Amino acid sequence: MSRLILALCLALGLLMPAGAMAQTGSYRFTARESSDGRIDFTLHRGANSRNTRTWERGALQGLPATPFAVGAALRFRLVREAGTLACEGRGSGTGGEGECRFERAPAYFEGLRQRGVNVSRDWDAVQLAWFEVSLALLDELRRQGYDTPPVDDLVAAGIFGVNVA
Repeated sequence: MSRLILALCLALGLLMPAGAMAQTGSYRFTARESSDGRIDFTLHRGANSRNTRTWERGALQGLPATPFAVGAALRFRLVREAGTLACEGRGSGTGGEGECRFERAPAYFEGLRQRGVNVSRDWDAVQLAWFEVSLALLDELRRQGYDTPPVDDLVAAGIFGVNVA
């Protein structure tokens, strides 16, 4: 009997750590300047999940000219079709760190819904923005006769740089 109860609890997610199922929309970031002047920007979700990309300085709107001076205030935004990551933190001399909040772009997510894609988890929404998955990609897939992919496949397409071109 106890194995059955344990299996049911695991299946229902009742034994997951507190907060494991809830997404707050707040993420930790670390950043540093790469040798070519671009910014290596890592977004962390919890202890074991992160995404890293190298961005042109101009993509991080509001990034100060010397963002990583010791104690320098960092405040910048990464604006994409799916939404905006608004980040604040401090420089440490060699890099910077702080917190980002993600705000979904309502028109984008309404467009996804109209195309048959439901995005319930905040981290999926963040990844659609992070990897720049456009509504035009869904439209092109449909035009070419493909079924509407689930959100996990859209994120994977973004990870691998699949786009309309």
